Amino acid sequence: MWNSVVDEYIGRESVWTIGYRGLNDYAFWNDEPSFNTTESRCELIGRAMERQAEVVRQTEGREKDECVTYLWSEMLEL
Repeated sequence: MWNSVVDEYIGRESVWTIGYRGLNDYAFWNDEPSFNTTESRCELIGRAMERQAEVVRQTEGREKDECVTYLWSEMLEL
């Protein structure tokens, strides 16, 4: 999915917001109880954000695009 979104913005200057939230816009561990430690939550979020940034930077013409995230709600605690 991310690849098709990135492709739609070819030729436009962009700043990409990356991160990880739940399907209904709340912390994913509410639905995934196996992520019951700060370490496991941070590891998954870090991997997701890393992959999102890779998709952007591996797209021709996007190598220098900026990626940002917003730290709010549960992200501030982590």
